[in-house]
Parts: sequence; C-alpha cells; structure tokens
Amino acid sequence: MAKPHDRIIADAAKGALHPIGFRRKGRSRLWLKDHGWWLAVAEFQPSGFQKGSYLNVAAHWLWSRAGHISFDLGCGAEWGRRVAGFEAYVSDEQFQPAAQSLAALAAQQVQQLAITCEIAVVPSNSQTKVKIRAAIPSS
Repeated sequence: MAKPHDRIIADAAKGALHPIGFRRKGRSRLWLKDHGWWLAVAEFQPSGFQKGSYLNVAAHWLWSRAGHISFDLGCGAEWGRRVAGFEAYVSDEQFQPAAQSLAALAAQQVQQLAITCEIAVVPSNSQTKVKIRAAIPSS
C-alpha cells in the first residue's frame, strides 16, 4: 500500500499531468509524455533523508543508449533538470497544496520545454542530423 505522501503526489500529478497526455511509469514518481522521438519527463524525486519531493523536468532522447530514462535536456536553472527544491511532508493537510503546486509547475515546465526548445530534424545529404536550438534566457 502506498504511503500517504506518495499517494498525495500521485493524485496531484495525475490531476495536472494526465490531462496533457502524460502517463505514470508503473507505481513510480516518474511521468512521461511521448513526443515521437523524445520523451518529456517529470520526476517527483524523493529524498533519502525525509518524506517529500523535489521536482525534475527534462527531455529524454529516445535514441539514447543509456538503458534507462536519462535527463538529456533540462529546463531548470542553467538547463539543469531540477525546477523546484525540496518540499517536505509534515502532514497530509500541509503537503497536499505543496504537491499540487509541484504538479502544476511540472505541467507548466514540460509545456515550456516543448515550446522553448525548438527541436527539429534536419535532413542533410544521406544522413539525418538533429539540430537543437534552445532559446537560452539571458541573466
């Protein structure tokens, strides 16, 4: 049976991510959306020290040979994958709005990832090259 904080995260993620085409990977905290040749990834990362969650959002290239879901292009600060710091679980009442905020931020960030990063397949001679142009915000 899922722990209360895991259930709260799953419910919040389902409410925010399922309507925009994401599917949960098994019973994990990983949510995926297939874009044909890349996946949008939203991970509600647990801590090894405390109940709660970080939020990571990134693109995973489907041609990757990593053998696992990798975070190939993030959309956090400086293109890292972490978009939100740790939200600690203290009680159901306290954590439910925090989890909903994380899930809403995940939905916003994955949509921004698809918009901000102009990803295009460019044919060149007999090979297909991938050209990635990202609008990197100036500091």
